[in-house]
Amino acid sequence: MGIALAAIGVITSYKAETTAGTMPTTGYVKLPDIKSIPATDSSPNTADATTFDNTQYTSYVKLLKDLGGALSLTANLTNALYTAWTAMCTVHSGLTDGKRLWICFDIPGFDKSVFIPIEPSPMGLPEASANSLLETTLYITPIGEPVFAADPTYATGS
Repeated sequence: MGIALAAIGVITSYKAETTAGTMPTTGYVKLPDIKSIPATDSSPNTADATTFDNTQYTSYVKLLKDLGGALSLTANLTNALYTAWTAMCTVHSGLTDGKRLWICFDIPGFDKSVFIPIEPSPMGLPEASANSLLETTLYITPIGEPVFAADPTYATGS
């Protein structure tokens, strides 16, 4: 029986490719104040392949998985988060020659991290209500498939 894992200590970070098409493994920059990360597993789409030979059940062909477009992360709205998210968006906007930005979800106690090449959206003003914590939703659009790989290393001071 496996050991159950807690979400305590999950690290969300990012890094741009230095070589186009090669996922970076070192120097990831941590994003502060993240409270929830998106699911990166979805059921595959299917196509109905039923023919006249089928007399009792429908036949299907498995197609691609769909992450559903933009994915959302929830975070406490802080100056540190705004600064880090804006820096990440700036890194992304400066990419050239087919280089991509990767986000990483590192779960303590799990042997692998999940890496996804993304395009981030700039932060907007979140909803606010009286007597509540100010949270924001951050959006990333996957531009490639999620990859399970060894945990990254982090930038000094990150």
